[in-house]
Amino acid sequence: MARGLAVPSERFHEFREQLFAAATPAQYVKMTESFEQADSTADLAGISCPVGLIADLSTEATARQVRVASSVLRQVGTFHGNGPFPSDPDGYFSALREFLTPWMRQGPADAGESVAQSAFRTILFTDVVSSTPLLAQLKDAKMREVMRDHDEVLNDAVTGRGGRVIKTIGDAFMAEFATPSASIEAAIAAQRGIRERFAGSEVPIRIRIGINAGEPIEEDGDLHGTSVVIAKRLESAADHGGILVSDVVKQMVTGKDFDFEDRGPVQLKGFDEPVHAWAVRW
Repeated sequence: MARGLAVPSERFHEFREQLFAAATPAQYVKMTESFEQADSTADLAGISCPVGLIADLSTEATARQVRVASSVLRQVGTFHGNGPFPSDPDGYFSALREFLTPWMRQGPADAGESVAQSAFRTILFTDVVSSTPLLAQLKDAKMREVMRDHDEVLNDAVTGRGGRVIKTIGDAFMAEFATPSASIEAAIAAQRGIRERFAGSEVPIRIRIGINAGEPIEEDGDLHGTSVVIAKRLESAADHGGILVSDVVKQMVTGKDFDFEDRGPVQLKGFDEPVHAWAVRW
């Protein structure tokens, strides 16, 4: 399947005008309602190439559709607009370029092959603090309700910044981003979202987040390799409610509007050499 992003063309506009001319208002309403009610989740699951979603997230219905699509598609970038056009053209095209660049560097795979691919990307790990005691404290149904709220916050934070949720492991999230800055923005949004969602709640949900960048190996939609393990270990070393990033991530966002605290060399489990880490103040 070709990699790319479909955009409206003159043919599309001609088709739209012909459609409007051929259909009565009642027929058009009926047609759009059938589109809205259609469930294409199974079809989306069969798409393995990178997909860009251009969406106006000003309505809850559209935002919900984007969340569903982002949770099913393997490699997805989301570009926010205002109606049919981006509200921030410079930011829109910058995000589009960041989405396309990693995939343009990869050669096409032969049809029918399952190929392990490597490309630069940023890996983000999250985990709920003290989840085992929390599970023992709550009944299963209540814990599942709490985790649904947690999952919604994390999904929105990741997909809303152009990231892809790779997998969930219990109460942990693993996600990837084309750029380190997008991953940090998502991490900050996740921490703030969790704090707001559970403010005043009897359930003290807090999360830790670790971020690293490198060239992991992708196989069957999952990521493997040292860069992934380091991201996971940074998450384990982060403060409760904290975000800990590797030095490579910090250096790549130099000049961006992020506030860091130097944590110096951090010894990570399974590694002989410590990793220089930075905490993100959010």
